[in-house]
Amino acid sequence: MQGTWRKKSGESGDEIVLSDILGFFRANWKLIGLLTLLFSALAIGLALLLPDQYNKRVTLAVRPVPSDLQTSLNQPPVMTPKQAGDLAVAYIQNADLGGVDASPTYNNVTQWVEVALQSRDRDALNGVAPVLVEAVENGFSTNYEAAFRAAVETEVTQLRRGLENQREILEDLDNQIEQSGPVQTGGTEDVAAIVRLQALETERADQNAAIAADENRLAYLEEALRDLPQRARDATSVEVLEESGTPQSRSLVPLMILAVLSSLVLAVIVAIVRTAVRGTK
Repeated sequence: MQGTWRKKSGESGDEIVLSDILGFFRANWKLIGLLTLLFSALAIGLALLLPDQYNKRVTLAVRPVPSDLQTSLNQPPVMTPKQAGDLAVAYIQNADLGGVDASPTYNNVTQWVEVALQSRDRDALNGVAPVLVEAVENGFSTNYEAAFRAAVETEVTQLRRGLENQREILEDLDNQIEQSGPVQTGGTEDVAAIVRLQALETERADQNAAIAADENRLAYLEEALRDLPQRARDATSVEVLEESGTPQSRSLVPLMILAVLSSLVLAVIVAIVRTAVRGTK
């Protein structure tokens, strides 16, 4: 029984006989074979001329680290681990990694940032882990420094104004105590003067203590402003947990198979076009 493929058109059917297809391949096998070899050789040759592509995976642990400055400013926790991880992903995506393509993702289960890397430069790929860490640290440092600087500068301004007022109050208390002069004992008026003088001296002592506390606070914050870049960098811990090797991503066997199959299809198409052109003559 003769095998056929059928394609119907209206009432009359166009019939393609299996023997015709086999006859086509018998008549054109040399052309198809030569073209397949030629196209395969060209495809494999061009592929081999391209630089090798290398892959690498790096796993980062990114954790917020509460600082004494943050606690001193009465600020809430900087961010959750997920927020820190999502920000780290964004910083890596926007980083210049020197010819290395990065695809970072945040793993909600492990709370790690996993980075798939690819490059034709093997040396750049081998040295990319410190670059990733620096990119994440710089991103967080810039973010935290801006937030901390605004809070610290606001409080420093308030403290300086407050100290000016407190010193004026202290000066006024000193004048009042000086004007009171020595109090002679005896009589109800003397008792009242002594009580008033003691109240003034207590108030002056409290004012001196408040000024000393605010001056210490101001000195701490001014020092924090000078060290703010490092304090901001220390607010996040970025650690490389795992780092894979750099295997070559291109395998020659699959490449050859793909090249041969693609070339065979292209050769058959050329043979069909050639046969059709001859048939019209």
